[in-house]
Amino acid sequence: MTSARIRAPRSAVRAGVIALAAMLMATLLQPAAAHADPTQHLKGRVGLGVASAYAGAGDVKVSIRERDAAESASSVLTDEEGRFEFGDLEGDTVYVLSFDYLGDDSFMRTYAPSTTYWPSGTERQITIPVAHRLGGSVLVGLDRTPATEGQVRVTLSSSAGSTPRATTYTDASGRYLFDRATSLTQGYLNFEVVDDPSYPVWYYAGAENTGSRFSKSAVRLQFSGDRTDLDTIVGDGSVISGVVRDSSGAPVSGITVYANERPNGGTGEERQVDTDADGAFVFRSTTPGRYRVFTSMGVYAQVQGTTSDLYHSDVVEVAPQTAVALDFTAYLASTLRGKVTGNRDLLAAYGPLVVNVLYRSPGTSTYTAVRVDEVDSAGAFTFNYLQPGTYRIDTKYLSRSETRKGKSFAIAEGSDITVATLKGPDIALPADLNTYLTALYTDFLGRKPGRTEILNWHLKLWVSPNTKIVPTFANSDEYRLIRIDAAYQDILGRKADKPGRSNWLKQMQRGRITTDDIERQFYSSAEYEARARLAFPSATSSKAAFVMALYRDLLGRKVDSAGLAAWTNRALKSGNASVVKALWGAPEVARSRVADMYRHYLLRTPDPTGLKSWTKFILKHGDTATRATLTQSSEYYNLSGRRFPEMYNAYD
Repeated sequence: MTSARIRAPRSAVRAGVIALAAMLMATLLQPAAAHADPTQHLKGRVGLGVASAYAGAGDVKVSIRERDAAESASSVLTDEEGRFEFGDLEGDTVYVLSFDYLGDDSFMRTYAPSTTYWPSGTERQITIPVAHRLGGSVLVGLDRTPATEGQVRVTLSSSAGSTPRATTYTDASGRYLFDRATSLTQGYLNFEVVDDPSYPVWYYAGAENTGSRFSKSAVRLQFSGDRTDLDTIVGDGSVISGVVRDSSGAPVSGITVYANERPNGGTGEERQVDTDADGAFVFRSTTPGRYRVFTSMGVYAQVQGTTSDLYHSDVVEVAPQTAVALDFTAYLASTLRGKVTGNRDLLAAYGPLVVNVLYRSPGTSTYTAVRVDEVDSAGAFTFNYLQPGTYRIDTKYLSRSETRKGKSFAIAEGSDITVATLKGPDIALPADLNTYLTALYTDFLGRKPGRTEILNWHLKLWVSPNTKIVPTFANSDEYRLIRIDAAYQDILGRKADKPGRSNWLKQMQRGRITTDDIERQFYSSAEYEARARLAFPSATSSKAAFVMALYRDLLGRKVDSAGLAAWTNRALKSGNASVVKALWGAPEVARSRVADMYRHYLLRTPDPTGLKSWTKFILKHGDTATRATLTQSSEYYNLSGRRFPEMYNAYD
């Protein structure tokens, strides 16, 4: 069966199309639905002082501006609940609000916290803080005259050097007032004279301090509430002034006067000014404190009516905002000349003479050093710019403490005097040191010391008391050459040749060998063996003669036959140096060398105990150390006085 297609009548189709078109038209002609409003509202509430208290109707004018705008766009007043609202604001924009309190005097007049940004569409609460009244009087100059109207500008800052939060001026009575200008709990007041910004200002810290506290820098103030006692002085600070007159009473012009601040007794900033035609001087804008006032070189001055020293005043206490008067009597300075003679040996040992000029304070017996200097090569000295008065001249050698005190004498005003020739001080040298040094010179160097050498030792020991005397002798080139020459003569029987002498000295200077080493090498040499062969012609060989000579020179006796055979055989097999080294270190030889040192330095033979002890010492430390130790002993020191009694008072 075939399905049949059903067709709608043409008239019905046409009617449906017409209906659909009508519906579309109706839709297009229908009013569009309302879109979201593009503007925003900003709301807030204003508190007063504490969170539970709010502004009333019309108490606060709230102004609004965009963050980047310079001026406010509009303002509204708070309602009875302290609320405010701004409408028709741009979306996505940040605004800054400021608040002007229009009520009584309890709160900040204008409050515009820079951090209070209000994004549109938000609601916040802001609290206007309680404000302070800050003020005081401004006085000008030493007479403390009240400032005139507008003469002084006063600024209030939260920190030193920061942008002022508020500015005001003195009124006709010299007072200033910040009326509800700040809610700060601390801040800085700064004062400036309008027609002269460089005018000095002194700040007074206020009534919370005991007494007056002045400073040239602004003082940080604490605001616990209203303060109307913040008084300030602007002006010259303290003043030091006076007149300088000569001894006849006439004013002296052109003299430089100095004022030196002396904090805690020290020396501080120094100022200077010249006297005018009337002899007057003045130091303005002076910081309160302690000062010493004095005059220029060439003129000395004394404070009139006092007994203070010439040249400067006593310390003057300068109080804040006070005038201190110091009148001086000036005197012309004087010149002092002279000459000093001294012992030439002492001059050579202790350096040049020193002259110490002392001034006696008026009315006392106390002398104070005012000039110290060395004399010139001729012993002469000159001191200029001395004040009139009583003096004394003491002399000493530069490197010594002994002083010769001079007699007192007077110097008149403006004089040029020459004192009689002075003498250097006497120096008493330790007598026992003189004898000890003489013994060392004799025993080590084979000669007596000169006066200058003795004095040089005194100087060296005075400057460096721990100086080792004996090592200085033992390590001197003079002593080394003496030992080298003696070794040549005693061992080789001849004078030292120049090249050999020089070579051995260089070796000793470099620390490579000692005099003991030189002697052992000489005993081991072929030259010594050849001399032994001549000295002992009956010897069976030159080696036997070598051994016989060593016994003679080192032990002071003949060698026995057994010893001769043994040592000769060793010399043939191991060489001369082996024999010398063994004999040099033998106790019998060591005892012989110790006995020789006793006789040479202590002028006696050794006692058994001493001989035993020193023999061990010389075997361990060598001949050079033994000599040095013996000559540093108290026995040697005391013996020197008996050996050279004439040296006790040789150079006094």
